[in-house]
Amino acid sequence: MKKNITGMLAAALLTGSLTLNAQTPWDFFGDLVPFGGATMGSNNNRPIGFETFGINRMVISNTFATVPGGVAVGSGLPLGFNSQSQFQIHNLGGGLTSMRLTNAVTGNTATSGLIMGINAAGTIGRLGWQTGSSLRLITSSVDRVTILANGFTGVNTTAPANWLEVNSGLACNSGLTFTQLNSGCAPVANPGLGVLAVDNLGNVIYVSSSNLFGDDCSVPFPGSNPLLNSRYVNMNNQNIYFADIASNLGSLYIGTNNNCGPVTSRLDSINDSK
Repeated sequence: MKKNITGMLAAALLTGSLTLNAQTPWDFFGDLVPFGGATMGSNNNRPIGFETFGINRMVISNTFATVPGGVAVGSGLPLGFNSQSQFQIHNLGGGLTSMRLTNAVTGNTATSGLIMGINAAGTIGRLGWQTGSSLRLITSSVDRVTILANGFTGVNTTAPANWLEVNSGLACNSGLTFTQLNSGCAPVANPGLGVLAVDNLGNVIYVSSSNLFGDDCSVPFPGSNPLLNSRYVNMNNQNIYFADIASNLGSLYIGTNNNCGPVTSRLDSINDSK
């Protein structure tokens, strides 16, 4: 039989404590503390525990804790639990420990909503959006990092099309900085196996050595990297222009402003100062 209290339960000049014991739950209707600005708690420097089935489920710490007034949630927590933050979840038995945020749209299942926690071994911290769509990190009300449901990650973009996509917001700027890898580092010899480049969409691609210009002069000459297309090198607005063998008979212009246009001779050297 439930004990129903529909009126007011009060104790005046109580020097000890008021304990309600029953084998069945108590139901309280209305305000537990009906006196406006009154509070429910302890006026002594003692922690407060909330329990179900005789087991503490939540503890509000006293001033002896590292963080006085900290709220700790966990099954079986002792009243003297030393809170380390304003809100703490502590699993006395080990195992997966987590906090989950859900609503009517995400549903309320073991795979719903946003979860934050640690693994059973206590070695891995986890932050996950398990419902789908995307997980976003925001500062100043602006989306900074987006992780899609398929794992694609975008920096300064909410629609990444690859495992990592960086949008600097500035034309011809990668948005990447390698603090310890800069022009002051000792150069490393090109192993001849290929290089990284970007295509017209900004995708980082691998360019094999067969598309590189030139080769070393070892004997016998390998000739493994032929000139496949016309190229020019701009030097103080004067170009060195190497013409494609197939279309321009392997011609070479030195000091010309011809930017990969047709050539009429095998070698043409121009000196604008004369």
